[in-house]
Amino acid sequence: MTEELKTKIHKLRLENNFTEIIKLCDEAIEKDDKDTDAYFQKANCYFELKDYNTAIENLNKVIELNPNNEKAYFNRAFLNSILEIYEKAREDYIIVSELNPNNVDAYFNIGNCNFHLKEYLNAIEYYEKSLELNPDIKRAYLYIAECLLKLKNYEEAIKYLDKAIELDNKYEDAYFKRGLLKFNLEKYEESIEDFDKAIELSPTHQNYYLSRGISKLNLQRYEESIEDFNKLIEMNPKNPDVYVSKGIAEIYLKKYEESIKNFNKSIELNQNNGKAYLDRGVVKSILGKYEEAIKDFDMAIEINPYYTSAYFNRGIIKLKLRIYESSIEDFTKIVGANPYSFLYINKDNNIYINTYIIKILQLFEEYEDIEKLFKFIVDIKNNELWKNEPITNLISRFDESKNFDDELRKNIKYLLLHEYFLLKILTFDTEKENNNIEISHYTSLDILTLLLNPKEEKTDDKENTKESGNIRINNITTANDPKEGKILERILNKNNIDIKIENDEKALTLQTSYSRNKDSLTMFRLYGKKENKEATGICLVLDNKYFNNSYTSPYSYEFKLKIENNQIEMNEKINKEKLQENKRNLYWVLYYNDKENQLIYNKEKSKYASNIIDLNNPNYKAELKEDDKKEDMIKYAFAKIFHYTEEIKK
Repeated sequence: MTEELKTKIHKLRLENNFTEIIKLCDEAIEKDDKDTDAYFQKANCYFELKDYNTAIENLNKVIELNPNNEKAYFNRAFLNSILEIYEKAREDYIIVSELNPNNVDAYFNIGNCNFHLKEYLNAIEYYEKSLELNPDIKRAYLYIAECLLKLKNYEEAIKYLDKAIELDNKYEDAYFKRGLLKFNLEKYEESIEDFDKAIELSPTHQNYYLSRGISKLNLQRYEESIEDFNKLIEMNPKNPDVYVSKGIAEIYLKKYEESIKNFNKSIELNQNNGKAYLDRGVVKSILGKYEEAIKDFDMAIEINPYYTSAYFNRGIIKLKLRIYESSIEDFTKIVGANPYSFLYINKDNNIYINTYIIKILQLFEEYEDIEKLFKFIVDIKNNELWKNEPITNLISRFDESKNFDDELRKNIKYLLLHEYFLLKILTFDTEKENNNIEISHYTSLDILTLLLNPKEEKTDDKENTKESGNIRINNITTANDPKEGKILERILNKNNIDIKIENDEKALTLQTSYSRNKDSLTMFRLYGKKENKEATGICLVLDNKYFNNSYTSPYSYEFKLKIENNQIEMNEKINKEKLQENKRNLYWVLYYNDKENQLIYNKEKSKYASNIIDLNNPNYKAELKEDDKKEDMIKYAFAKIFHYTEEIKK
């Protein structure tokens, strides 16, 4: 290409006359079909005209004529990135880095391609390489943080955003991203500080107000969150998401009619907003408008057939309406809609097993219909519900289970259901029973060392030794009743079910229990001396908030596993519903009178003090009635447990 032609092209470029430039380049190529400058200029013009494929064709010709043209590879990679063909873009950027190992942008863009290809660890590697050449690339720190966010490594991501903000204390994107990370870590106050700074730097950015409002929502600062949502509505009254968030805040303020209006507005703006239908359905169910609520859940499911929350809430309402078979079908569909729905992941990347059997029992209150409900749960067509139930899942691990027929499996399921039912009716609700109750805990292994208070001392050989504290513990063999662990065996044997429960009485056992009476030391005790005087006993008095106020699975705290980095993609498919993972159930106590074969329902001083449950006639409660008392339910549960244990033994 002559200098005269280059001058003409320069003038035409200033006029944005790309079509004329292409004509001149074509004329130059007719004279010399190896004119790489002409092909390169044509590629630039087609880029400006947004004809990216034709631009790539011209760059292909440049590279064919000159395989070492670094700029041609770079531009072709850039065009493929625009077309979201990231594999090809990455190939070209890698060639650029090989032709010029000091090309910072090449490494940075390889990182970008890896990010879009969801290869987050590889992306971090190349962003780091770009920072080795230039440690002042603030975007590299931001994008590394983005990768770490995808990998759920929030704490490490925040460190990189800190570096980006050190380079530029007005970097609003970094403040916003850091706010989102702190939100994920449930550091809501700190997230609000970052959102405040982002808003200060960019007062018209809508997402900043939405995110700050949601943080305030999580801090139960509902009125303040609504202020942020209202500000966003002023800026953009056509954002359907903000009306959903505002509606949720109004639910907590018990402004149900106002919340419905906001969900209506969201649906008006986006008729495919399944979340708005779901939340409106929840409000209608609170107001007792069950039929309308079901219609909303139906719509949410029509929009998204995999919407597990909609199936779950619809199942709850059908349970309330005693539409048991259809209710169970909804719970079963949850597993079918999302194979990971039986799991939930907490912020520490621990996975917990969620069992829908427990959820159904937790919600079920119409005890006189319990056999109808259990019949549908046990039905073989609902096996999906049992797929990850801890106890029944163990059955398949025994070699003998290969020979189990359907009848035996059915009886095992019935036995388990009635055992769970017994636990549910014995669940103690601290709020309903007594708001001022104090609960004492007779210790556990994880706090034992704190109670023993060991002191470290240095000996002559400079090794540390530990001196025991002032509290001493006794083991189960020296307790008042060393055979406490065999009470269940005696109950079953007394009722014609011959079972032997193995027990090593010599094993050192630290029992742990809770009591509603902090002055009662009926279970395991810690003894100690202070100033050479015997202590009467030691226990911990716990806040009521430590306990659940409704029945949850006894196993929800047991089954967990750590997610490795290479499994992170699975996380995004998992239902992240929050469980009360750090809380425990509190139960009423049943005392067993071996001599009379009777249960005493909570012998401690209470309204249940004299309630005796006679087990000598297990068929006494063949079914439950609406007006049955708790001791009638206990009697019924034991009768069923005896019955199905006998069936299984056969």
